Amino acid sequence: MASGLTLILGLARIINFAHGSFFLLGGYISLTVAKATGNWWITLPIIAISLAIIGGGIEFFLLRRIYGKELLSQLVVTFGIVLIVEDIVKMIWGSLPYGLTFTPSLLSGSIVLMGITFPKDSLIIIIMAALICVLVWLLLNKTKLGKQINAASSDMEMADALGINVSLLFTFVFVLGSALAGISGVLLSLRAALVPPLGFDYLIYAFAVVVIGGLGSYKGSIYAALTIGISYSFGILLIPDFAMVFIFALLFLTLLIRPRGLFGVVEEIRAPAVAMGKKVTLEFSFLKGRLSSNILLWGGGIVLICFIILLPSIFSPFWSVLATEVLIFILLATSMNMLIRAGLLSIGHAAFFGTGAYVVSLILIHITHSMILAFLISILMSAIFAFVIGALSLRHVEIYFSLLTLSFAQFIYTVVWKWKKVTGGDDGLMGIPLPSLDFFGLSGIAFTPDTPAKYLFLVLVIIGLSLLALRMILVSPFGQILQALRENTERVSFLGLNPKRYKLAAFVLAGSFAGLAGAVFAPFQMIISPYAAHWTKSIDPIFMNIVGGLNTMIGPGVGAIIFIFFKDWLSSLMEYWRIWFGTILIIVGIGFPRGLVGYLQVALSNILLRYQRD
Repeated sequence: MASGLTLILGLARIINFAHGSFFLLGGYISLTVAKATGNWWITLPIIAISLAIIGGGIEFFLLRRIYGKELLSQLVVTFGIVLIVEDIVKMIWGSLPYGLTFTPSLLSGSIVLMGITFPKDSLIIIIMAALICVLVWLLLNKTKLGKQINAASSDMEMADALGINVSLLFTFVFVLGSALAGISGVLLSLRAALVPPLGFDYLIYAFAVVVIGGLGSYKGSIYAALTIGISYSFGILLIPDFAMVFIFALLFLTLLIRPRGLFGVVEEIRAPAVAMGKKVTLEFSFLKGRLSSNILLWGGGIVLICFIILLPSIFSPFWSVLATEVLIFILLATSMNMLIRAGLLSIGHAAFFGTGAYVVSLILIHITHSMILAFLISILMSAIFAFVIGALSLRHVEIYFSLLTLSFAQFIYTVVWKWKKVTGGDDGLMGIPLPSLDFFGLSGIAFTPDTPAKYLFLVLVIIGLSLLALRMILVSPFGQILQALRENTERVSFLGLNPKRYKLAAFVLAGSFAGLAGAVFAPFQMIISPYAAHWTKSIDPIFMNIVGGLNTMIGPGVGAIIFIFFKDWLSSLMEYWRIWFGTILIIVGIGFPRGLVGYLQVALSNILLRYQRD
């Protein structure tokens, strides 16, 4: 599975989350074919061809539109494919475990080799994986096509100048990678029943293999897969509950010693920046493109505040609850926007949200109900985690940075999920009490938000002050430096500034505000589960930024409102709402780089310009 992923990453520089979906489809389709024909072996060529066609079609019709764009667009589009495939799997095969109902005759029983008993199905997986690895190695190293792929991976522009059809190579590599993912799913079906979330689980292993082995190194993926497999086995033997931690420990250790992985030889090429809603410079000096942005920001903010204040007296408590959730995610999305402005795409932002949620929950349950103390400690712990993760991850750029933040998020998720005595494990923490504005017994201003309306007003104040603080940061010289870092890091270095220091400061600030969002969220829900820290939760604020607008302060907020309401509306209308939601993600990621607010800002600027001319 990792072999296919490293080929795609090495050549196309695409963080292909859909790779896990191809793996899953391969397993499900093979089980269906095997049950229909009674022959498991025939599924191998069928799946290889089927997934090659599916992967090639997706590359040709969708992914070609995002080559050369930022990782942000790639992530959203491929994640949209994941959502669509997940619901298609549920529609066809259901959500319950789905496995083989018979054992192929040649694979039943075991065989003794050198005094060791091997199950035949395990042995055939080892043999077939080794055979496929050898065949792909021969393709890459002994054929003209393989040499062209290696050349394009090293220097795409030079390969294109020499007459190599790079576009065709992209399609071939994606076809090959998809076929390998499908075959991996077929092999897995021998050992385990399939469930829809399984694609994500194995995708994490594959990403770890790619990072440890080195981006674009096929040999590295083989060595890294062997190393990870052995480490995970020892983890199961020594500490079964925390076996996954061994993989992340190996990942962090490798990148500390050799940042580009064991056999990483490909320099990362920074993709050209996608249009983020370029500011329109108006002809008259007192506007200069900022008036339209300020009108949208302050006008939209005032309308939102007035609506929230009036909402409890007009609508049912349900709408107060929904508005509270929207406000919390506005803060989370805006904190992510700070990273995006600095050119940092973190796929582990949910780790800080989860940290804040769990820390405040443990404090409120076991120590004190003091709102101020619980929130401050949650922010502090999130900032500490952000500093550590940022210091380690910011040694790398682009794809490596994104994958590392994803790995750290999964590390925290694994600890939360397995540390049942403290975190409640997969059951989560329940019965989280409401905080009280009563600091160390000073009850002169005691306040407990014990109704949806009260909690809504409390959240409005906290989120409002936080957004004002974020705006002050982003319009300050520090915020301008972050914007400059996104545009040209080298030029900022020439000015005598330390880019890594500023990026680390942005990472810590963003993590702190995300932790505050989590701290406010946990008492509101009165229950928190490990999923709050799962890396997939980081996709939500990214989507909010893309929908609303990346280069505007109000954009993340508008995106959060659209995201929450649209998601709730779709899920209430239909069971398989992810198909439509994934389709929207793909359309937005490909066709609307400015976001809704970006387009509104341009339209308003044109109106003001026309009015001035008149």
